[in-house]
Amino acid sequence: MALSNTGVGGQTFRYGPQINSVPQLEVVTGKGEIVTCSAGKQPELFFAVLGGLGQFGIINKARIFLAPAPQKVVYVLELKLLLAAVLQHQLSLSSLDLVSEEIFCNGHHEEQFL
Repeated sequence: MALSNTGVGGQTFRYGPQINSVPQLEVVTGKGEIVTCSAGKQPELFFAVLGGLGQFGIINKARIFLAPAPQKVVYVLELKLLLAAVLQHQLSLSSLDLVSEEIFCNGHHEEQFL
């Protein structure tokens, strides 16, 4: 779970981002201070840290409200599109001449056969 990146996950469509379920954080600030913050106590730090990508402090502890878990879960990950994109990218790279036959080593020109 990435609270500093809004906490978007597999249940976001149902319960909203994870940061909506966080009432309190313990944060290590840039000055090395350990601070407990919430919407009512140091709200600027609290909201900056949630979704701040680690720029405003490091989340040490988080109090999180839990949602009920379903009895059964079906998780399907389709890799067909990703695999097709990777293969297409590899094909485009293979058509480029990226390997040099000459190198310069310590100011000296040397031939290199690859």
